[in-house]
Amino acid sequence: MRIFKVKKNGPWIPPEAAKLLKKILISDLGRQGRILELGGGMSTIFFSKYSSSLVTLEENILWAKFIENKILKNCDFVLINLPLERWIELNYFSNLECHLAMIDNGTDAERLYVTKKLSQLYPDMILVLDNSDRITFQNIELEIKNHIAIRKIGLLRNPLQASETTFFYPKIRASN
Repeated sequence: MRIFKVKKNGPWIPPEAAKLLKKILISDLGRQGRILELGGGMSTIFFSKYSSSLVTLEENILWAKFIENKILKNCDFVLINLPLERWIELNYFSNLECHLAMIDNGTDAERLYVTKKLSQLYPDMILVLDNSDRITFQNIELEIKNHIAIRKIGLLRNPLQASETTFFYPKIRASN
């Protein structure tokens, strides 16, 4: 039971993670950044403000349509209504041409697989893994060797829910 209602105008990630994400979008990628988002929501609307191109995978058709109606028109937006499991089966990994991927959809096993696969195929892509405090992701930074892991922990929605978002920043970009 919720004691009070919280209105959030950005991604449902810890406040420090949201600040870092905004900094990356503005300073590192600029308006020309292309985003892949696995799991749509408030982050979809947020990304449409800061990127020129956004591809969002969302399996819930009603939620997908709600999100689609909120997207800013200055962003080239593609909505794919497909479960993450099916996206993996269809091998949509090739030729993504994205600068940043937000992974926040599917089972933990699917999200782990996608994070590892994207880091291997696109060593210069910034990866953002939400809910990375789960046991499945405990040592993920040991497996993703071409990225530097930055973990951001904080409270969401109300004081009873803590969460973690991990950014995998390419070592290529970090050295420049």
